[in-house]
Amino acid sequence: MKKILLTFLSLLIGISTIYADTLKKEWEKTWGGNDDSYFEKIFEYINDNYYVFGRTQADNIIDINKYAILDYDKLGNLTYQIGTTSNIYDYNYYTLGSSIIGLDTSSKIIFKVDSQFRLDKQVTYGNEKYALVQCKIVNNKFYVQEITDDNKTIVKIYDENLNEEVINSDDYYILVDLTSFDKENYIASVIKKEANGYTLHLMKYNNKNIVWDKEIKKLTEDEIKYESIFLSSEMHGIISKLYIKNNYIYSYSVTENDNKYVSTISKYDKDGNLIKEIVPNNIDELQNSIIIKYFVDKSDNITAYILTYVDNKPKTYVVKYDESGKEFWKTNTLLYDTELNEGTTLDMNAFSNNMFELGNDNILININDSVNYIATVNPIIINSKGEIIWKYEGNYLIKTAISSKDKDKIILVGMTKKQRIRGKIDDASQPENDIPEGVVIKYSISYNVNIEEEGKGVVDVDIKNAKNGDIVKIDAKPDKGYRVGEIIVTDSNGNVIDVKDNKFIMPSSVVTVKVIFTNTPVENPKTGFLDLTVILVVAILLSTIVYKYIKNNLLVKNL
Repeated sequence: MKKILLTFLSLLIGISTIYADTLKKEWEKTWGGNDDSYFEKIFEYINDNYYVFGRTQADNIIDINKYAILDYDKLGNLTYQIGTTSNIYDYNYYTLGSSIIGLDTSSKIIFKVDSQFRLDKQVTYGNEKYALVQCKIVNNKFYVQEITDDNKTIVKIYDENLNEEVINSDDYYILVDLTSFDKENYIASVIKKEANGYTLHLMKYNNKNIVWDKEIKKLTEDEIKYESIFLSSEMHGIISKLYIKNNYIYSYSVTENDNKYVSTISKYDKDGNLIKEIVPNNIDELQNSIIIKYFVDKSDNITAYILTYVDNKPKTYVVKYDESGKEFWKTNTLLYDTELNEGTTLDMNAFSNNMFELGNDNILININDSVNYIATVNPIIINSKGEIIWKYEGNYLIKTAISSKDKDKIILVGMTKKQRIRGKIDDASQPENDIPEGVVIKYSISYNVNIEEEGKGVVDVDIKNAKNGDIVKIDAKPDKGYRVGEIIVTDSNGNVIDVKDNKFIMPSSVVTVKVIFTNTPVENPKTGFLDLTVILVVAILLSTIVYKYIKNNLLVKNL
């Protein structure tokens, strides 16, 4: 009865924690001097190392420079810091092979830096007639696209040493988006100029060779205006985001009618054939909504970060749909709900890069405190059931939070206290000598290891809440008369994880360890042979049979 009760309780606990994840702070570092300092941006470049970009008024940490780059390793050690007089954290940075590539759109410069962020090489692109539309890293190549004032497309391809290759095209008006399908192929959405007008195409390339070319739709003159396409590079347009998952190609488009927007997600097979169009439903004010960002899980379900904008009042939700567009869940509370000041417009970029994938189908979202000026954010994590399982409730002011490349860590940067404004303090509770400092915090996500037993025996693991990459050891002790028959470890999606020598490597997911005990004869753990009692019983039976056989044979001969 006691064991039944314990089993029931363990199942109950397992059910309540099957999706549970734990955030553990790995380290926290502050940086500052004799005057106001704060961190603004963070960039993971390789092997869990991070560049942090900050500003300071202090003159005792980086001389008289106002901007700083700091390099923190995976353990939080500050390996070096450099100062600069330029606003370097506004640049875009990319990891290309073993190189770090920066893009300065204002000066039209692409530059390469070494591991200590010293300038190694730089090239310029275009001239006053060129407008940069977008840049992408695909299959370890850096693609930069420019549009001339006479509507011609120039695509430049750079390797990690910034060696340049130029592709001129009068046929392809603009490359709307580009993404990697595999190591050899990539998918592009392009606007093609033809004799009878403009058409939108979905294309697959193998290096420079076209594998297939599918026409998606005819476009009007208004739809192909440069201004509209430029806006589409981040937010809304013809096809503004391509996404590859489960060997399918996804894209989303936004149609506009009478200043109202409706988003549609299209799903294509690997040959570019349209499978279905998904129009998300059951959202308040859906008739004026934009999908800011979305992810597709292994079951082809879609989790979308959605912005609605009605009567000068933006609101944001996270909604999960099945592949037909039917709603699974929507966040119970609005993630953002405010009213713009009169005369101001909505800054779409305030929302465009605030959603990140984590392990176990969790999502990290930066909730903006302000639309008109993004001063700080409130990071939260939403699980696969739409529940907010974590939110930052510390005393620091967070500027941004990102997920690591392996999706199992989040890194926050900001400042320890509110900034002082023009020599005054904007918070009466902040003492005059309490100087704001930059702060960077790293959290790791760990996942529950649930246990199931079948048969008679006891199972335990040495790490009950493990991080991705941890080696978890299984200790299975069968009851007398039983042995360990099989050990099966599965993740939250039912995928089987390899077990070797009663050990497995923890994935980015909750796992279930199931041990099946069977009641077959057990070998003696000391001798490696069958139990002595079993041997004696078998010997007695055999000797009885032999005795009867000999006796019967002798009787036959005597007769």
